[in-house]
Amino acid sequence: MIIKITPDREKAKSLLQIAQDRESFINSVNFDKFPTGKIESYYEVIKELATALALTQGIKATGEGAHKELIDFLFENKFITEFTS
Repeated sequence: MIIKITPDREKAKSLLQIAQDRESFINSVNFDKFPTGKIESYYEVIKELATALALTQGIKATGEGAHKELIDFLFENKFITEFTS
């Protein structure tokens, strides 16, 4: 469920730092033996960045399916767009 909240720039900054820390972790670890760990880590980075962006807009996704609803919100509001290669 998407709910309107007061924009929270401080929490967004905190999430951005967490995403940067996770990215540093990804770059420092050899994931050859456990490649799914790398995928899971990148997923967390994307989730943190999407959540931070939504928080700056006064949006919070909660409950079951929150991540999908968050991505849908970002697409609908053109914060991210589809692309093909």
